[in-house]
Formats: sequence, structure tokens, C-alpha cells
Amino acid sequence: MNTLFRLFPLAACLLLAAPWFSTAQQRNGLTIVPGERAADTTVNVGVAAKWNMISVPLIAADMHKDTLFPSSVSNAFYFDVLYIGDNDLVMGKGYWLKFDSAETVPLFGSAVHQDTFDVVAGWNLVGSISDPVPVSSVTTVPGGITLSKFWGYDNGYVQASSIVPGEGYWVKASSAGAIVLDGGATAAPRAAPDPYSGLHKLVIEDARGMKQTLWFGEATAKQSGTVAEMPPPPPQGIFDARFSDGAWVEFYNGDGEHRFAAKVTSAAYPITVRWEVDERDRREIVLNESVRMTGKGSLVIAEEGPIGVRAGVSGVPAVYALRQNYPNPFNPATKIAYDLPENAAVKLTVYDLLGRQVAVLADGVEDAGVHSIVFDATGFPSGIYFYRLEAGAFTDTKKLVIMK
Repeated sequence: MNTLFRLFPLAACLLLAAPWFSTAQQRNGLTIVPGERAADTTVNVGVAAKWNMISVPLIAADMHKDTLFPSSVSNAFYFDVLYIGDNDLVMGKGYWLKFDSAETVPLFGSAVHQDTFDVVAGWNLVGSISDPVPVSSVTTVPGGITLSKFWGYDNGYVQASSIVPGEGYWVKASSAGAIVLDGGATAAPRAAPDPYSGLHKLVIEDARGMKQTLWFGEATAKQSGTVAEMPPPPPQGIFDARFSDGAWVEFYNGDGEHRFAAKVTSAAYPITVRWEVDERDRREIVLNESVRMTGKGSLVIAEEGPIGVRAGVSGVPAVYALRQNYPNPFNPATKIAYDLPENAAVKLTVYDLLGRQVAVLADGVEDAGVHSIVFDATGFPSGIYFYRLEAGAFTDTKKLVIMK
């Protein structure tokens, strides 16, 4: 459903009366002839040396893929239940298209500053208009259609904050209707909570630099409405990584053991798995049944296969470990945690930048297990400090920052 004629009837008449281009375009049942030079614009579209999700953000004289994107090296594919090749491009649709080298492609035609794009119930691969549009300003017809996050593709699926001219995006709609893109709209206030707060980060990157960020952790009440499903996988041969149930985030609750896995397709091996684990989660979190994930770390995996994660209630740790304090920086208090695989004489001390001992937080024999202690820095000046754990033959030192 095109709003160009409904909103600007006089301009539409001028376009039809004085065509500058020779080729008319069919959009949603309407014949559109790009108009006078004064109404024309150039939109520069950046593409990478790989598969891209692209769209046509204006009305061009010739909407064929080879005219708009002459250096592309594949057919264009749109999505309608499955991927369909079609090189006659239309506004409103997003497409997969491959390039051999990164470049900026200039597209010339009549600008469209507001439009409506039809959507079906479920996932839609949609296009853009001639102006950037904050995703928080996108509305629906009829109102009340619930939309997922908008997803673009940059070496892997990424959640978008703005719809950029020339790029394509996935969005899931709760029912059929249309989305309205308005280049003059401003971003609406963010009402939704941060879905990543308190979660653990998992980044899967292959040997070509293709990567996907996934999240997991204990769900909170604020995250209960988060749409965890990722968009449909890309066409065959394009890198993709997601949890086995198709989600970008795995939530768990309770004290039991939780197991889930990520699957990777069309990757160049070896792959590297990086993690950032929130220290507030006291569970034992293990990657591929072999590596305990704490703080920040990584693992190189040489062979194909699922990437398993096990999160369970912490028992007796397998090794000694000193955790990064949380929060950091802090004022006035922070928590320091450490793991003891056996009973041990423990000493936990804090030093200033000059190496002077300024506090003793623990000094004595402690049982095996996961321990934590609060460091109250009231009365300490702002600055960088170090805390040191001595437990049996194990020693480790980390940095903390008091910021007042």
C-alpha cells in the first residue's frame, strides 16, 4: 500500500505528467513513473564483500538487479515462506545479494520519505525508504500489531536500532497488516527494559570473521516478554549461528541443571567461542563439558559440531579461582568472589597503587566451595587498587576501581 499518491496528489500528477525516466514501475497495483530532476535524489548504499541484506530505498527508472547493483555476483533472493530468486526488485522488500568486494553503490531515482510495506503474520524480510528511520518510530496498520526487533546482517544477524536506506531487515509481525516508515518521525521513548541485563554473552566467530552474538542466563520478570526467536536462517551457504531451538537467547530459572547448545552452519573452521559471564550468577557454567566459563575467556574449536553449554548449581569447584569484583568501578561497596576446590588457608588483601596493604578481607582456614566477601570502601579515596588471594599454593591478583 503506497502512500506517495495519497499524501502528495499534486506531486504525483507532476510525476505522471512530466516523466524524466523512460520506464514505469509497478508497485502494489499502481503505475509509478519517476519524475522531474528536481524530485530526484542519490542514495549511497554500502555493501560488504560477502552476502548482504539489501533493499531499494527509492523509485528508480530501471529496478532490475543488474542495473541497480551491477557488481553483484548472485541472484537476488526475497523471502515468502522460502527463498525465491527474483532480479526485478521492488521497494518494500528486502533481498539477499552477494558482492565480491566492499563498495559504495550509488542509487539514483525519486526519493520516498514515507511509505507503508505489507507484512504477513510471522517473519518478513522488509526494505527501507530514502531516509533513516528509528525502529522505535515504526508504526503499524492497523494499530496493535506486535513487532519483534528488527534484524540486519553484518557478518551475522544483528539487532538494529535504525532502518538504514538500502539495507534489508527481518521483522516478525503478530498478524498481517502493514508497517509504516516515516523519515520525519523521531524515536519514541524506550519503554522496554534492556533484555541483556544480567545475561551472559556468547560470541561465535569463524575463520573468515563471520560472527554471531548469543545470550543466556537467568530470566528476570522484566525479560519475560522478550521474543527469543531469531529470524529464519540465511540461504544455504551463508554463515549462521543460533541456539538449537532457533533462539538468540536462552533463559533459565531454578536450581536444577540446564543444558542447551548452539548450532553453527556454513562456517569456516576453526571457530572461536568467546564468552563474558556475569559474576553474579553463582552457577557452574561449562562449555562442551570441558571448559569452565568464568569472567571473560575463549576457546578455539577445530571440528564441526554443536557447542554445548551446561549451567548447574555450583558445588565444589574443580580449580582455584579469583573472580573479578562486581560492580567495578564501585562506590562504596563491591563483592569479591573466589573458588576453593579444597579446604585451604586463605588470605585476601587489598593494596593501593604504591603496594601498601590497606585492608585484610579474609585470613584463616576456609572450607572448599564458592566464597564471596563484601569490600566496603567507605573512607577510602577514589583510585585504582589491587586485591590478592593467597590460598594454599594458589595466588592471583586483580584490579578494582573506587570511583566517588
